[in-house]
Amino acid sequence: MIRISREDHIFLLTTYFFCYLQSIVLRITVQRGVDFLTFTPEAAIYNFICALLAYYILRKVISTDEVFSNEKRQQSFIEILFSLCIYLLVLNGLSILISLAFGNFERNVTYRSLLVTNSGNVLYFLIYALFYFSYTFFKRYKVRQQLLFNAEKALNESKIQNLKTQLTPHFLFNNLNTLDELIHYDQNKASSFLTKFADIYRYALETSDKKLVSLKEEIEFSRNYFTMVDEKYPGEYDLTINIKDLDNYVVPPFSIQTLIENVIKHNIKGSSGIIITIDDDEQFIVIKNSRGKKPLRIAESGRGLNNLKDQFSILSNRNIEVLNEDDLFQVKLPKIYKSEK
Repeated sequence: MIRISREDHIFLLTTYFFCYLQSIVLRITVQRGVDFLTFTPEAAIYNFICALLAYYILRKVISTDEVFSNEKRQQSFIEILFSLCIYLLVLNGLSILISLAFGNFERNVTYRSLLVTNSGNVLYFLIYALFYFSYTFFKRYKVRQQLLFNAEKALNESKIQNLKTQLTPHFLFNNLNTLDELIHYDQNKASSFLTKFADIYRYALETSDKKLVSLKEEIEFSRNYFTMVDEKYPGEYDLTINIKDLDNYVVPPFSIQTLIENVIKHNIKGSSGIIITIDDDEQFIVIKNSRGKKPLRIAESGRGLNNLKDQFSILSNRNIEVLNEDDLFQVKLPKIYKSEK
């Protein structure tokens, strides 16, 4: 069964409209005037059948995947010429059979009539061929664009998965180090930390195959993570979350938690605690923190932030904005609406 797409319907309707105009022009030229019969559709139907015949012959004779390529250019012109010969042979054969059937062969089949008729047939065949190749090239271009889109989508998904694979062990490693420290000086805190860590890592496992999670889930996860931080460093850090609309946005897993973790990693309490604030504006989720003293030994890898930059670039086609000042560090994550995904 032949499946006809919406583009096929439009192409065939365009062809019929051209055939209809072709019949009108021909009748005006022959009659040298306009009357009711000028606009009747039967001649357009005949021309449309001729166009379909031309399309069929071109489709059978010529491979559009190689037509007009540098290697096949000469062969393509030969195939078009061969298609034209078949087209003329079929039309002339039908014309002769009709003339014989109605007994007017000698009147209709003359040198002059054949010359005039076939000149028109050659012209219209070339026009039909132009239509046919334009449409087939368009369809081939559309298929290739879809393939490129699918390939790019698959590549982006692969990149995101690789980024997440980097991030999850990073999260696990840091918190196991924290647990190891707690075991040495406070086993009760270590036990409580381990229980909360198990709940938090369950979230990590549940989101391992997700590109995006709801902002509400990520905020809740980040709160739980900060509770663990507060057990290790009581009173040194303060977290305030001022986002009211948590239901209409999505973010990559670990995105906000990673930024909170970076604050802890790069700032030690001085004369006052480190204040972490999460709020939003029309376009961004804003995570900012006051500055504290820098740890004596800290590796400035920037992997977590660079990871997020890559993810947001792929998922939202927008960039993270970073503000780095003496007394303030701020990261703005582009908002991603659920409806966009």
